[in-house]
Amino acid sequence: MKMRKILAVVLAVLLIAAITSGCVTRDNDDESPSTPQSPSPSGAASSGSPSESPEKVMNTDPVKVWIGAGAKIEDFTALATSYKAETGIDVEILEFTDLSATDKLALDGPAGNGGDIYYQGGGGSLGKAVEQGLFAEITPEMTDLSVYVQAGLDNYTYKGKIYGIPTGLEVPALIYNKALISEIPATWDEFIDVAKALNDFPNKKYGFLMDGGNPFFTNFLTDAYGGYVFKNSDAGYDVNDIGINNEGAKKAFSLFTGYVTKDNIIPKNMEFALMQQNFKDGLAGAIIDGPWSISQYKEAGIDIGVAAVPPVKDAGNSAPRMYSGAYGYCLSAYASNPVGGMQFIEYLAANPDNAMVYYNRTQRAPALKSLLERDEIKNDPIQNGFAQQAVNSYPQPNVPQMDVTWGPLMEAAQAVFNDGYDPSEALDAAAAKLKDSIAVMGQ
Repeated sequence: MKMRKILAVVLAVLLIAAITSGCVTRDNDDESPSTPQSPSPSGAASSGSPSESPEKVMNTDPVKVWIGAGAKIEDFTALATSYKAETGIDVEILEFTDLSATDKLALDGPAGNGGDIYYQGGGGSLGKAVEQGLFAEITPEMTDLSVYVQAGLDNYTYKGKIYGIPTGLEVPALIYNKALISEIPATWDEFIDVAKALNDFPNKKYGFLMDGGNPFFTNFLTDAYGGYVFKNSDAGYDVNDIGINNEGAKKAFSLFTGYVTKDNIIPKNMEFALMQQNFKDGLAGAIIDGPWSISQYKEAGIDIGVAAVPPVKDAGNSAPRMYSGAYGYCLSAYASNPVGGMQFIEYLAANPDNAMVYYNRTQRAPALKSLLERDEIKNDPIQNGFAQQAVNSYPQPNVPQMDVTWGPLMEAAQAVFNDGYDPSEALDAAAAKLKDSIAVMGQ
């Protein structure tokens, strides 16, 4: 991309950043957005305002990168060195651990002490960051957004606008023991039949296990049948349109209930840690878990396969979508070198060889589409399985109201799957609690 074009677009973005810009960040494992407390850039002193004069935007100052989300400086050192060799521009990489990215930028940005680029997880605190106006919107004129997996971009989208570039995704999928299940069948119904044939509850042998009381993991089937937490559109999430007790959600919960209470496919009270232990002991054919657990299964000597959840026939043959988490780069609205910052983001995320460096260090499913076709990933059955599920994934709603959603949902799931409550009644009660909690938040 030509420097002049980038400059023109970035300037336009920065001039309106105090009103419309923001970014998504998730600080380490914190997925609970909160009401913003820090002042908006629109009330900052002019010396640090994102509407600074052009001469401060266009310069050869070092690009400052702040990293969090469990990243290490060495993850970026080689790429920073090669970038300087190619451009002559230094890259300073700083770790932050004392405050979240958004809180730290709200304090340091107006004073001109913040970074140009922030490496953070997507989702979670998106609403907070956008409302504070801390990061610049990233538009198609600034960079080619079509090269990224949509699920990655969705993690950095708020009210229809994109505030970050994804580089890697983490998503749960079907992890299976090849000694018990040679491959995952083509449909969900066929998979359930295979799992049921392996069950021998008296001898603690199971075809398929999952933590039914945790809606983060059961959501894939709810989504397949048309259930949702908040209705999403190009305008963003409508927190008054709640779908956790719609017809599709109730059908999915009824199906799960049958697995537990009638068909004896999944035992009651199968908590996550117990599920993992059974799989490590070779007693389970397949589970729902994420890439963060792979190493312990390998250490246990399990011959692992990973696959995306197959399509559900009576849900229109749709491929179930898992919740995903993303990691990537945001451009500060207070950047002293926004043009250089955007160029370095492209250098990290859009360059296939450089994106492959990130993949090799993190083993996260790539957000760059072209990497999914590389032999290193296509021929790795574990990584390819997660990558395929990442394509069929989406972020949790990135609005503050998610804070009060998990409690009612988890209560309903545990009541249905562990205690035998009627799915329709349990979900109606959860929706009523959620509506009341949202009303309290608005007071």
